[in-house]
Amino acid sequence: MRDREDLFNEFVGELHKKEKEERREKKEKAKKDFLIMLAEQTSFTRKTKWSSAKKLLENDDRFKAVESSSSREQMFRDHVEKLGDESLSDIEEEAEREKRLAADAAIAARQREVEAELGDKLRERDLESALYNITTNTCRNLEKKRRDAFFSVLDDHPKITTQTRWKEARRIIQDEEETFSKVASNSERKVERDYRDWQEMRHDNAVREFKDLLKETKIITYKSKRMIEENEQHLKDILAVLENDKRWMRMSENHASERDRILDEYIEVLHRKGTPPPPTQQERERRRKDTV
Repeated sequence: MRDREDLFNEFVGELHKKEKEERREKKEKAKKDFLIMLAEQTSFTRKTKWSSAKKLLENDDRFKAVESSSSREQMFRDHVEKLGDESLSDIEEEAEREKRLAADAAIAARQREVEAELGDKLRERDLESALYNITTNTCRNLEKKRRDAFFSVLDDHPKITTQTRWKEARRIIQDEEETFSKVASNSERKVERDYRDWQEMRHDNAVREFKDLLKETKIITYKSKRMIEENEQHLKDILAVLENDKRWMRMSENHASERDRILDEYIEVLHRKGTPPPPTQQERERRRKDTV
């Protein structure tokens, strides 16, 4: 009887110890999350007041997770004490301005180089026109290279497809700054425009290539619609041929319903056209060469 009581007391003691440790870990996690939340606030400076910060943060779950109001305030004061008098957004804005000035200076330097090269070969009006064209073409080429690189990153990204909505894609682009910083535009509006252009281009390419695949698939003829209506095995035979082609797979990944509609329409068009006319001599010669 005494042994059972000792075991029970030992169990209760361990349970209390575990609960105490869990409360400590929960409190520690809440503190870490609170500090992360503070670090995310780019508008805070050394001069930011707790009353103003509290209004901004009080709806955040990480704010509420720290139950002690005095602990929140103390962590806030410790945090802002380490900050400068300028907010992070002010610093970033200044850095962006300096970046633009450096770019303008580089273009101006290039213009001066061109002027030196051209010298007296062109009249003043021709010189201005040439400089304008050089600068414009250089910027256009750089922009095209950047855009192509951005498209390439999107093509290879495991989390982004042509069906990914812009809201989700924007979150991924912002989270993976190291991946996208060198290829994405500085303007969010332009990034969105580039992204939607990429979606449209890749979709159009996939549809065009899929239609080419259908034209190349010899098993699909003007008889196919009637044969499918009589026996579904013919449709299975068609799909068995198509499913091994990467152009079918691309449409299957992102545009399955559109893929099926295009296939149905293609079979219907062939059915309406009926028996194709006999090949011309030129076509017969081309086919003969293709089989050699």
